[in-house]
Amino acid sequence: MQSIIRQAQPIDAQKIAEIHVASWQTAFCGIMPDNFLEQQETETRKIGWLKNMVEYPGNLSVIEDNAKIVGFVCNGLTESKQLGFDGQVFGIHVDPTAKRRGYGYQLMLASFNRLQSLGCKNAFLWTLEKNIPARNFYEKLGGKIVAQELKDFGGRELIEIAYGWDRLDLIPKTQNTPRP
Repeated sequence: MQSIIRQAQPIDAQKIAEIHVASWQTAFCGIMPDNFLEQQETETRKIGWLKNMVEYPGNLSVIEDNAKIVGFVCNGLTESKQLGFDGQVFGIHVDPTAKRRGYGYQLMLASFNRLQSLGCKNAFLWTLEKNIPARNFYEKLGGKIVAQELKDFGGRELIEIAYGWDRLDLIPKTQNTPRP
């Protein structure tokens, strides 16, 4: 695997948006309402990611394999130590056609390394309760359920689960870690 992780640039926003929409439409099919998933627009996501790059420089990274973006992660400091954690992974997405190749693991490891460099001692992220592949992945990386809440997605209330890591150096540092 010839992958590299680097900070996202504005030129990457289109591909990041495409992966984001495809990831949602694949991972949440049968969980979120079909019409809600069909309404996800690449252009809207692109604008959002461009805005994110300006407002939160350094929070967005991409992973490339042979010069092609195959995934991304957004992370940073939490606001007022939400749930008692310093850092947060706001989103991690891998192109559905590139899953189970270790990209998610590499993105999580890079994310935790970045959060440590910002002075974070711990971190958390949210995922849908019914997103079993993601939940299994986070649990294999040592994440523990620390909270849950109801959130509306296209008129359907779904439970989101927060996974937390008390220490960022506890993530297994082996490529033998099972992947989603």
